[in-house]
Amino acid sequence: MTDQTTLSDEQYARIETGFSGRLDAALFGEAGARAVVSVDTEQAERLAELVLKNGLSATRIGTVGGDRFEISRIGLPLSEVASAWTSALSSLLDG
Repeated sequence: MTDQTTLSDEQYARIETGFSGRLDAALFGEAGARAVVSVDTEQAERLAELVLKNGLSATRIGTVGGDRFEISRIGLPLSEVASAWTSALSSLLDG
């Protein structure tokens, strides 16, 4: 969903899952393959054409821009998300 470019550019991601059931299962479950793709608004129609042409399905789940990271009812300042993302592994390894 969010990548290094998005974090370093200080842009938010606002995701509305629309999934029923547990949010953690919808976001991190291993049932079926999924990919999150971010495109400029001008390219959204072209992406939809490519998806259909290849027999796939796609759902628009949100927008990018700003300084917050939000998934359904959960929201954090992007600075906190970026800090956790960039330091989590080294914090665990350093003890």
